[in-house]
Amino acid sequence: MSNINSVVAEIREALADGHRLIVLTGPPRSGETTALNELARGSDVAWVGACALGDRFGPARIIDAGPAVAIDSVDLDDDLDALLSLTGDAPVAIDRMYQPLETVVPTVQVIVATNIDVPDAIAARSHVIRLSGPATSAA
Repeated sequence: MSNINSVVAEIREALADGHRLIVLTGPPRSGETTALNELARGSDVAWVGACALGDRFGPARIIDAGPAVAIDSVDLDDDLDALLSLTGDAPVAIDRMYQPLETVVPTVQVIVATNIDVPDAIAARSHVIRLSGPATSAA
């Protein structure tokens, strides 16, 4: 059973520690989305749709969204390269509509939620929080 408040506290601690990629993983209904909602409420964590990871203008939307970005329902198999490039130290080409291509080194912190097992390439470069279901909130 996952207590949402303790999961949010662990995410905040990982953000404060400077982790660039935080992965919430667990079976369906274990609280990943609920934890992201709680985290984003009243904080500077912005929501970005998972489709941004595979879209030409997506990296710009993610980088421009704020210092920390929450992305729900991420397919770690399909989005692995995008996540690794956005949370790495290498420059990334950013394509903004009607603007020249720009190269930046991303500094955004990304929090993703998924029901998929975390690949080794992601686990080695991220803070992984494994949830077990069902989720509960603290009274």
